[in-house]
Amino acid sequence: MFLVTFSVGPVTALDAGGLKDLAQLARLGAPQLALRRMDATQPDPDENPVEWVAWERERLQILHNQGMHRELVERLAVLPDSVDERFVRMAQSQKADALLQLGEIDRARATARELLWFYTAAAEPHELETWRRLVVRSYVLEGRSDDAGLALLRYRQDFGGDSAEWRWLNARVMLQTGRAQAAFRLLEDDASPQGRLLRMVAELAAFPDRAAQIESAAAKAASTMPPMPRIAVSARIVWRKANTSASTSSV
Repeated sequence: MFLVTFSVGPVTALDAGGLKDLAQLARLGAPQLALRRMDATQPDPDENPVEWVAWERERLQILHNQGMHRELVERLAVLPDSVDERFVRMAQSQKADALLQLGEIDRARATARELLWFYTAAAEPHELETWRRLVVRSYVLEGRSDDAGLALLRYRQDFGGDSAEWRWLNARVMLQTGRAQAAFRLLEDDASPQGRLLRMVAELAAFPDRAAQIESAAAKAASTMPPMPRIAVSARIVWRKANTSASTSSV
């Protein structure tokens, strides 16, 4: 049994262990308790903005990992004036992602565009890629395949088309436009959890006679992905679709 102890005194800049303990507590399956402890012990942003940012990053990671998207968006409604711009960019990126998860697509796209409009000059290349992908994802979720395809083309021209994220988005656009076999070929060598699941979706659409094999693979994937809630849920969805297709084909 793992026991985590907490100091009841005030947190100082030298008290790095407190945050590490809370992060470990969340990983061990008690995220709500970790968040309550954070509420009680997180440094004041005006008195110690650097430490506050370190704690807030961990808080946002917990909320993201637990699928607590509404809580994350509400937490980021107003940020302290004392925090640096780098943290603001990261926080707004997470907010846009959470809004997409909640289906608030217009708000998510508006947030991503604000990041592109106001912070492009100071942003790192990987941040610009993230914001552009958020816009593409918003189009995909709305089923606006033409807009998504055009945005992906521009993305590839600016950043190249070799990244895993580009492949996943491109495959989703292909699936929306009835090009399941092309999506399957694009993801054929992708060994990542996201790539494997998208490949299963593409394979099921392109080769419905393989439903039984896909059902078995998706069930195995769902049982081996508990540390990644969103991926595990996706695996279960693929399994249910394949299960239904396999049952139908056997009738």
